[in-house]
Amino acid sequence: MSLLVARQSADVRFSVSDSGVGIELEHTTSIFERFGQIKRDPRGHGLGLYISKCIVEAHGGKIWVDRSVDGGTAAHFTLPMAIA
Repeated sequence: MSLLVARQSADVRFSVSDSGVGIELEHTTSIFERFGQIKRDPRGHGLGLYISKCIVEAHGGKIWVDRSVDGGTAAHFTLPMAIA
């Protein structure tokens, strides 16, 4: 697992990546929906990434996931420099 924080133009970009099994591309947007889960799991409610998206967007940022360089998953979000 790795964490990267970098200035990107007028934003700060935060990225967390791992080397796990990765996420299928068809799920990269649905996991940010309310109650969105890739697999139904009674231990979760599918709200964590939805709430994260609401917070990040309320502060003028963006949030997304993609495949990391080593095949795992990379989660990213940006916030304007004035807020970060």
